[in-house]
Amino acid sequence: MRKGQFLYDGSEIQLLNQARGHVWVCETESDAIAREMEQRYRMSSRQYTEKGITMKFVGKEPPVYENVLCRAVDITLEDAYMYLMNGMNTSPNK
Repeated sequence: MRKGQFLYDGSEIQLLNQARGHVWVCETESDAIAREMEQRYRMSSRQYTEKGITMKFVGKEPPVYENVLCRAVDITLEDAYMYLMNGMNTSPNK
């Protein structure tokens, strides 16, 4: 719900199917690059690991940033919810 209106009317599986192909993980060693990417794209999470920073993005297109490799990942219900809440899709049939 947003502003008293339902944003979605469908099953969890339908919601997951909508977000499939719209969630990416990118990795970098640079905090500055992570901050810049967060400004440009819809970041849903950031984790600091031994190898650097792992970021998850949700959007219609994959993030593109110089020397940063991003890959599509399996989605979770939380990812699908972020996709929906950011106005990416509102129909369970798309």
